[in-house]
Amino acid sequence: MEYLKGLEHYTDTGRSAVTFGKFDGLHLGHQTLTQQVARFKEEEKVKGVVCAFDMKREDILMTKRERAEHLADTMDYLVECPFSEEFRKMSGEDFIRKVICGVFHAKYVVVGTDFHFGYGQGGDANMLEACAATYGYEAVVLEKERYRGRIISSTYIKELMAAGEIALADRLLGYPYGIEGVVEHGKQLGRTLGFPTFNVTWPQEKIERILRDYGEERHAARIAARIAERREEKEIETTLELVDVIKSAMPAAALREKQHPAKRSFQAIRIAVNDELNAVHALMDSAPDRLKPGGRLCVISFHSLEDRIVKNAIHAREDGCTCPREAPVCTCGFVKTLRSVTRKPITAGGEELELNPRSRSAKLRVAERV
Repeated sequence: MEYLKGLEHYTDTGRSAVTFGKFDGLHLGHQTLTQQVARFKEEEKVKGVVCAFDMKREDILMTKRERAEHLADTMDYLVECPFSEEFRKMSGEDFIRKVICGVFHAKYVVVGTDFHFGYGQGGDANMLEACAATYGYEAVVLEKERYRGRIISSTYIKELMAAGEIALADRLLGYPYGIEGVVEHGKQLGRTLGFPTFNVTWPQEKIERILRDYGEERHAARIAARIAERREEKEIETTLELVDVIKSAMPAAALREKQHPAKRSFQAIRIAVNDELNAVHALMDSAPDRLKPGGRLCVISFHSLEDRIVKNAIHAREDGCTCPREAPVCTCGFVKTLRSVTRKPITAGGEELELNPRSRSAKLRVAERV
């Protein structure tokens, strides 16, 4: 696959099947479009093209490099389309004439029902279909992929990740969310532990997402930018150096808070490295089925993301019916397998807190197998 940065670099004069969008996560919704393009490529012997509108946002699910790697085996071209002033002011019909036909020589144009293009988003799927005969292409407009009634989108998946629902986010992405980076040579400390290790340099945008979603860090963008800036100067070798970098990125008011300024960041890094949230998901998926009726599942979590996973998993097994409220009978096949013993989590009392201050964050939830 050729990865081209700019429409001017696309010079193939063959007919194509092309799809347009941000493709900032390549989730199941995006894959519906790219899979249709891939089918046209194989069956009609046209060029398979993904035209991705340039991602300027920091808040993304994958880097541009990762996007290219995901598409490499199925597409002929990935074309990155920057939003220049000329492009922004292009009318809907000019977009069809100059880009769809003039640049890509499209035989098939594959888009979702919500696709808009041209100045002021004046063009849409209806316009694409109306102009198809005039310009000699076939418009293929696909319905949006949904999960339990909600459109699968990058925004929805980011919400799931922020809520700690990593397993569901992975399911809607269609692949496990991961970290891609450059493997760095370390100090060979893994040899002293008895097993191999490797060091990966995380990209700035992934650091930001990890700090925000796993550490609930309000200043994630500032910290990630400062880490990337410091790495350009020299390698961050110790945890104390990382603490200094984090503190230097935070506003004065945040440094005066009772909690250590680096606590949330270190929590986020630990969760990501250890894949802790997926471990909680795995526990809650399998443990209830190992219980006999009347057996109890007791789970202590130590931060809000873990507790949210436990709470939602219990609720899904206790009241997971997806039928409309007004339906007279259940038709979705839901079978109740858990009953909450306590509606609210059990937390440490005053005496326990005095003996063990670290128990302040612990929450115990108990459910019974039915």
